[in-house]
Amino acid sequence: MFYKKFFSFQVRNSLYIYHNTLLSWNKQIGLISKLDYNNIWIRHFIDSAQLSLYITDNLHNIIDIGTGAGFPGIILAILGYNNIILVEKSYKKSLFIRFVCRKLSISIKIFSGNMNDLILNNYDILLSRAFLKANNIINLYNYYSFKFIFIILKGKDFNNELIYCNHSSLFLNLFKSITNSRSRIIKIFNIRYLK
Repeated sequence: MFYKKFFSFQVRNSLYIYHNTLLSWNKQIGLISKLDYNNIWIRHFIDSAQLSLYITDNLHNIIDIGTGAGFPGIILAILGYNNIILVEKSYKKSLFIRFVCRKLSISIKIFSGNMNDLILNNYDILLSRAFLKANNIINLYNYYSFKFIFIILKGKDFNNELIYCNHSSLFLNLFKSITNSRSRIIKIFNIRYLK
């Protein structure tokens, strides 16, 4: 399998445990689509792991909003990123995340609630994989007066979402996803609102 070249033996072992636990819990609480069952390694694991290419070191304070089944936050923790908080409003999904983290001996913070109740000032990087549209994530700057880097994974319609961000002065980079040539990783920094 081609994904073996991306992960060390130890990381692969943790991912196998994550994979099996995900499938087991999915029967009860619907963490991922059944269409993804045969494609978990590419669709979720490698898709999440590629974000490590855009995070300069593992000392950053990272927040993963709307993490769902733990993507991409748990994958990054398995890869050695230490200061991560996962935000997931669903009680059942939060239970799953806690169970997996204990099983993998991952030290990670989990916030089971609304992101608006969380003080974000202590974070350097905000991740989002399948939570909000890009323009809605950028609009967080309406509420917070500090600066962090957004790293957002988006599908083939990424341009449509960015069109609605023209009320801001944006500095961003677009990177082609290694799992889907039509998808992009959007890295946004130094947002300046135009008054």
